[in-house]
Amino acid sequence: MCENTIGQKTIEAALFKLSKEKPDQAARAKAALEILLDWTRSSPWKDVIWDFSRLTGDGFPLEFECSSSGNSVSYTVEPAGPEADERKKHFLAEKKLLRLGMPPVPAFMHGLFSELQKSGTLSYGCWVGGRHDVREDRYKLYVEVPDGYSGDFPVSFLGKASLLQAGVPRLEMVGYEPLSSEVELYFSVREERGLFPRELSYLLGQAGFSAQAEAFFGLIEAAHRDTLAGALAHSSIGFSFTCMKNGDITGFSLFKFARSVCGGDGRTRKRVLSLGRKYGWDTGGYAALSEALRTRNVWNTQHGMMGFGLKAGAGPFLQIGLRPPEPPVFELEG
Repeated sequence: MCENTIGQKTIEAALFKLSKEKPDQAARAKAALEILLDWTRSSPWKDVIWDFSRLTGDGFPLEFECSSSGNSVSYTVEPAGPEADERKKHFLAEKKLLRLGMPPVPAFMHGLFSELQKSGTLSYGCWVGGRHDVREDRYKLYVEVPDGYSGDFPVSFLGKASLLQAGVPRLEMVGYEPLSSEVELYFSVREERGLFPRELSYLLGQAGFSAQAEAFFGLIEAAHRDTLAGALAHSSIGFSFTCMKNGDITGFSLFKFARSVCGGDGRTRKRVLSLGRKYGWDTGGYAALSEALRTRNVWNTQHGMMGFGLKAGAGPFLQIGLRPPEPPVFELEG
C-alpha cells in the first residue's frame, strides 16, 4: 500500500484491532492487501486514491465485512486505481487472484463477464472480496452488471425466467469464487416499492429454504425492531442467490442499508452488539473495529450494507459492511 498516507494508516489500525482476536487471519489479510492494493503505490492520481470509490459512502476503496457466521477477517476492495478503465477491472482483478494463488477463472466465465459488461455503461466495473478464516484464504470477484441489462444471465444459473412478478428485481452484480466455483447473483428492488412478506417467502421457497423461513424472518424483525411487513416496505432492498455450477442453490441473502435498519453508526453498533448477546454471536472483532463510532449518529454512515443470510445446513446469520474509522480517532496502540 501507499506508505505514510491516511488510507494506509487507517487500514493498518483496523487490522491491528482485529489481530487481537484473530492474529493469524489478520496477518494473512495484511499480506493479501499488499497485493490487492498495490495500485495505491503506482497510481498517477495520488490525490484521489483514498476517496474515489463507489464501494463506500465517502469513496474509501476498502470495506471490512463482519459476520456472525464465522471467525474470519473479511473485506472488499477496489482492484485498481481511479485511472483504470472500468471494463478492464475484472481482467486486472483476475490477475491479482492468480498472484494470490487462486485457480484461474474458467474461460467461459471470463467470457460471460466480458459480454455482460458490453451491454451498457459501468460505474465501478469490479471489486474483489477476501476472506481469511482459520483454515484458508478465499477470494471473490464482484462483477458489475450495467444498468438496463435485460439478458438471460440469471436464467442460465437459476433456471427461472422470472423471480418475481412484473420483472421487479434487477440484476445488479455477479459474484464468482474461484476456489468453489460458486456464483452469487445479486438483485435489487426499487425503494418506492420494497418487498411484500409473501414475495420474500416465495424467494426462500425458490432457494429451497422454506423450512428456515420462521427463524430468518425472526432475525430480520429483531434487527429492525419492527414487523416483517414494516421492515420490507418502501425500502431499497437487495437479495442474492448463491449457486453451484451444477445449478444447486446453496445460499440466499437479503440486503438493506444499515442506516435504514438501525439509524446512525452508534445506533447500528449498539443494535448489532445487542443482537450478538441475544443470539450468542462472537462480536469481539466487530466491537473493536467499530468502537470509535459508538457516539457517531449522522446520516452519512460508515456502516454500509446489512445482510441477512441463509446457507445450506446452517441457521440464519447477519453480516455488515464497515468502512474503517480513520486515525487519530482510531490509532495503533502500544
